[in-house]
Amino acid sequence: MNKASKKDRKKTEEWDGPLPVKPPVETFDTAYFIAEATDDEPLETTRRPPSPAETPPTPTAVTPPLAPMAALWPSPAASPEKASEVTQVPLPPANPKIKVTFVLPEPEARHVALAGEFNNWSPDATPMKRQADGLWETTLALAPGRYEYKFVVDGQWIPDPRARESVGNQQGTLNSVVEVHA
Repeated sequence: MNKASKKDRKKTEEWDGPLPVKPPVETFDTAYFIAEATDDEPLETTRRPPSPAETPPTPTAVTPPLAPMAALWPSPAASPEKASEVTQVPLPPANPKIKVTFVLPEPEARHVALAGEFNNWSPDATPMKRQADGLWETTLALAPGRYEYKFVVDGQWIPDPRARESVGNQQGTLNSVVEVHA
């Protein structure tokens, strides 16, 4: 016999106590039965239904801890006598719009419109009104963001001469830029 096998045999001969056994599993997975092997019986390889003692209790109807919002706040139609107690608070819009006024000094123009990303670059979608002083104006409600635009003056596309920022476009000309902040 070699040296390693004598050591292994000596270790097993010295152990006199029973083999340690894990505590039994108290709950079972609903899909699989879990069993453990002992010295007396082999590992169970087939699935068996749990015994009545092992079967978990059947769940009963439980009221959820949070009731639906409609149950907490009665509507005026549901209880007319409490209608005065119910107050409705308007919610702020999901995307607040800011009024932006566009002004172009073109006293000699006959027709001026505003075109940009906000109206799909349509030259007729946003006509401007001529004021007594020769300025053309229009006001739009825009969501916060950055928009490129141009004026269409008697059929000619021109950038805003008062714009703080301009960027080049695919036609090789300039678009004016407006930034809307909330």
